[in-house]
Amino acid sequence: WIQEDVSWAVGYGLSTLCIAAALGCFLVGRAIYKLREPGGSPLKRILQVIVASFRKANLKAPVDAASLYEVPDEISNIQGKQTLPHTEDYKFLDKAAIISDSDSEDGLNVSSWRLCTITQVEELKLLLRLFPIWLTSIVYSVAYAQMYTTFVEQGRAMDTKVGSFSVPPASLYAFEVVSVMLWVLLCNTLIADILRNYSCRLSHLRRIGVGYFLMILALAIAATVEGNRLKGVENGNRISILWQLPQYFVLGGSEVFSYIAQLALFYEQGPGTMRSMCTAISLLAVSLGNYLSSVVIMLVRFATKTGGGPGWIPDNLDEGHLDYFFWWLAGVCAVNFISYLACARRFNLKEDETSRDYKEEASSKSYKVTQLPHKPSDWRAPAIILGFECLDSTAFNGIATNLVVYLHTVLHGNNASNAANVTTWFGTSYFTPILGAIITDTYWGNYKTIFVSLVLYLLGMVLITLSPFAAAATSVTNGAQILVFYSGLYLVAFGSGGLRSALLPFGADQFDDNNPLDREKKGPFFSWFYVCMVFGSITSGTIIVWIQENIDWALGFGISTLCIALALGGFLLGTPTYRLLMPSGSPLKNICQVVVASLRKINLEVPADSSLLYEANDETLHNSKQSKLAHTDELRFLDKAAIINGSDLKGSNPKNSWKVCTVTQVEELKILLRLVPIWLTSIIYAAAYTQINTTFIQQGSVMNTKINSFFVPPASLVSFETVGVVAWVLLYNKYISPIIRKQLLHGSELSQLNRMGIGRFLIIIAMAIAALVETKRLDSVRNSEVISIIWQLPQYFVLAGSEVFSFITQLEFFYSQAPDSMKSICTSFALLAISLGSYLSSLIVTIVAVTTTTGGRPGWIPDDLNDGRLDYYFWSLTALCAFNFIYKRVCLA
Repeated sequence: WIQEDVSWAVGYGLSTLCIAAALGCFLVGRAIYKLREPGGSPLKRILQVIVASFRKANLKAPVDAASLYEVPDEISNIQGKQTLPHTEDYKFLDKAAIISDSDSEDGLNVSSWRLCTITQVEELKLLLRLFPIWLTSIVYSVAYAQMYTTFVEQGRAMDTKVGSFSVPPASLYAFEVVSVMLWVLLCNTLIADILRNYSCRLSHLRRIGVGYFLMILALAIAATVEGNRLKGVENGNRISILWQLPQYFVLGGSEVFSYIAQLALFYEQGPGTMRSMCTAISLLAVSLGNYLSSVVIMLVRFATKTGGGPGWIPDNLDEGHLDYFFWWLAGVCAVNFISYLACARRFNLKEDETSRDYKEEASSKSYKVTQLPHKPSDWRAPAIILGFECLDSTAFNGIATNLVVYLHTVLHGNNASNAANVTTWFGTSYFTPILGAIITDTYWGNYKTIFVSLVLYLLGMVLITLSPFAAAATSVTNGAQILVFYSGLYLVAFGSGGLRSALLPFGADQFDDNNPLDREKKGPFFSWFYVCMVFGSITSGTIIVWIQENIDWALGFGISTLCIALALGGFLLGTPTYRLLMPSGSPLKNICQVVVASLRKINLEVPADSSLLYEANDETLHNSKQSKLAHTDELRFLDKAAIINGSDLKGSNPKNSWKVCTVTQVEELKILLRLVPIWLTSIIYAAAYTQINTTFIQQGSVMNTKINSFFVPPASLVSFETVGVVAWVLLYNKYISPIIRKQLLHGSELSQLNRMGIGRFLIIIAMAIAALVETKRLDSVRNSEVISIIWQLPQYFVLAGSEVFSFITQLEFFYSQAPDSMKSICTSFALLAISLGSYLSSLIVTIVAVTTTTGGRPGWIPDDLNDGRLDYYFWSLTALCAFNFIYKRVCLA
């Protein structure tokens, strides 16, 4: 769409940027790759077998394969070599492994062009067995190549208008990609469940066959659609391009079944030392299919132009018969399908020592293998949740990143009120998680909370997307426009808040803490979750922001809305894979019971022996889904809630939970109270951090946003901060952490609290840099100059480091320190700090605006920042953050 409606250069530039990003990511990941050394030239080994077998063409292959030559794995000099058992087909090639009289007795000193091992021979046999399957895949690729050629040409001859929007025919390829994702979900959920019920398993060969059959169906649909199109042309009508969607959808299914299974088949059935070659051979079929498609199209044009007719595929498709071409190709694919079935029936799967041992072990254990206690949980559930977070982050940041600009340019608000409105909305977005957490832990559980939140989220996104249309209808902002926009905005706040309270705990719940494999994977899940948040920020801060400011606000908001719609669909499709935990009752009720019970027994003295305090037995705790917590000596006043009076118990159970509580209940409240001082410092931290979405953008908007000939939207620098987060994570893991561990901590890691302290310190530096940059900007304005927006990069980079050390660690810290029954609430407390920080930022901005505009002065943050002193505001935040840092050190002490 960008290529056809904006600029070809921008379209190609985005593709170039993708490759540059891929190169950077590949190089960054060098430290974590598992490297396999090459095992020598596979083509050379193949030629050696052919030459050796022809040299011994007159010899007879022995009946006993044990007399053929083989080198054990442990003395082989071929990296990745795995001994392959002898097979009976292609016996002529076995002659290459015959040890003749002229060969050395042990074969080690003989030329490899005269004597080869059984494994070398079997490697060639494997390739020969794959050859017929490979030939059929070439014909399949001829048909698949039509998606990029005749399907697009067919679309160009249709009505490409859908409403007021013109659909580029080539963009329907994107629908095919979406179809691939839908087919993958269908295969992994619905189709897999149906096959499992009938004890049926789709092997790679069967999946390829299904793909070939779907290709016949896709071409038949394309032919039928083309026939209808030509009839429409005869009647003076052009059918809509939407008629092409079924053929693209079925083609997506064909791709899922064929291409993926084909790659897997060639990788698994190829020799161990030829993995790359077999993968390349599979892709070579695609290449040859495209070449053959070109030849086929030229031959069809030549053959059908006889007698002066236009042929099947003329320049003007209205005069041709592209439907005949599709029907002919469907027939070719049908013949190819029959040939494939014959080849697949004769195909012998590779069997090596490992696979034989595995089969023997599996057969001896029968179905007990699936009941091993350390079987990992379904990997699909965490993967869906991570993908969900990518879409959620893209959608939310697609609204939030550029919100202050939208309020100014479209709804015509002033700078101070815009900053206050944005931070108030941010505050609400991060306050609602605490409400969602209470509902989650008490009533609904994570799954239902996520679903309801998504519905609210989607409704809000639709209203926001409609807002630019209402604004475009009139040049004056009216109450109805503002009502529609802010209604959508705050529906998004409530919907996203519900997601934040439930999504991370829901993802963590997919791992079983009683399973060592799951415990090992649970730690990295938090990092990957944050990476997905970062990915969404990059996407929204670059592509969506650029579209909003340079093309259309409605389109930018529409992309965000589409992300939430996809997230809702993906979440529902993944339902069968989720591990669901039911809520264990109201944690707030437990807290209130402790407070009330301790106040009721205010006059009693806490016993010195904590074993005299009331605690439920293990069975009761297990039934209530609580873990027993050990007694601690701090905040001893609360221990009074667990003192047992004579009338408190009935047997071993309390008569009234508002009179006596368990030690575990008391300790849960103590945990929360211990977190409060740390939590308070995170509020002030969040007040400073939220400047990234308000005053930082306003500061950038009065700078020179031109870099060469390219215009940089000020809000898009948030993406640079996101890239900075990735850079800081890599710096920390590769350099900072090892140096600190070795030089300062004698092998230990930085604690979560220490990392949060570093983040608090870095935000002081970031605010100070922002103040210095603003001072320089104001000086340049007095000299009639405008400094470049690039001057903002250092403050964004340092702020990224602060985010890495503070926000990620804070989420992990609150989750790890939380009682089992309050995981969602404690995660939400971390987010509530962001909410209150945003409210505090709004309050600070309002106070600054009021106090600095007395006496007719413009104030620190006027509409025209050139008349203000935004640097004074940043210096004030620097001082506030410094005080916050000192206070945190006191809390730690």
